[in-house]
Amino acid sequence: ELDVPVGKSVTLLGKWTLGSMYFIEPYHDTASVPKDAVIQWWDDGAVLCLRPQSPPLTSKADGWAEAGKKYSSTFNGIWQITPETMIKVVSWKKDAQTEAQTIKFINKNHPEIPTTQIIYDWVDHAWTRSFMIMKRAGGVLMDEAMIYMSDDQVQDVADQVAVHIKTLTQHTSNMLETVDHFGLTETRLVGWKPLDEAAIAPSCYRRQWPRFTPEEFEAHLKEASNMTSIPNSGPEFVLYNSDITTHNLFVSAPRPGATSQLVQMIDWEYTAYWPRYWVATCASPDGPFVLNRGGKLDIRWPVCLNKALVKAGFESKLEWWNSFDDESDSLRDERAGKVYKDYMAAIREENLRLENESKVTS
Repeated sequence: ELDVPVGKSVTLLGKWTLGSMYFIEPYHDTASVPKDAVIQWWDDGAVLCLRPQSPPLTSKADGWAEAGKKYSSTFNGIWQITPETMIKVVSWKKDAQTEAQTIKFINKNHPEIPTTQIIYDWVDHAWTRSFMIMKRAGGVLMDEAMIYMSDDQVQDVADQVAVHIKTLTQHTSNMLETVDHFGLTETRLVGWKPLDEAAIAPSCYRRQWPRFTPEEFEAHLKEASNMTSIPNSGPEFVLYNSDITTHNLFVSAPRPGATSQLVQMIDWEYTAYWPRYWVATCASPDGPFVLNRGGKLDIRWPVCLNKALVKAGFESKLEWWNSFDDESDSLRDERAGKVYKDYMAAIREENLRLENESKVTS
């Protein structure tokens, strides 16, 4: 385990201490900002300054670790230190992609994609974790907005997201890897079973896989699933964010009859070069894509996103994924069984409709 738990990476005692390297202090105006400030920005009527710790901390700082904390686990955490400033901390090890690196790649190549707005980021090597200071997302979290959104409004957002996804997939690689050529940490398609002991990580780190060629990845999936039929990945993988769920999207406040607008897409940790078939197939009725409100499952987001992606030209392999993902624990139980069947029926019906429309127009 980490010497200082991730959940205690940010503490408050007169100032915000961030890991071993930096702290944040507010000032009344820019004239008061110390010369050693690494970066400064306005928030809540004050100038916030990021300043270096001198000397760096060797143990957890004194202060309240729960202040501003929105969420924490063994390997990541999120804090809101002012109305518009958030801090995300993720455990890190050598040769691991940071979310900030991915976001910068997207911002450089496609500034039209509404990503997280980074204020500053760094890797704290002494505490083995990455820090990202970012602006709070605008709009309303789609998780919360869904209860007020009509089916058409959910589809509005899915269609807008599909445009950005299609833009990302213009980038290709001959390896299953991150944008900076590291192995993936996502396990939903790749699986949990490591290839060797070196792939097993302590619980405070995410497991990391080696890079795969298309042939190596197909062989790996066959071994992991004992299935002989695996979709062809083609000669190249495409860039895709496999975690585009309602808790990672911010939308305009729902109004009856109005078009819902996508405001921001957050959480880019699982962006990598994936098989093209995974783009639409990933929007499946399991885990993060289904909204669960006290046991009541809302499957509209995966249905609408799958529909939008199929319409954008991505082939859906949901029937195959259902067979492959036999260890999923989300929609395989008795309570959710009918919901899953209804979902698959809706997908088949929509795909058939799109196919018929295509025949008519041609």
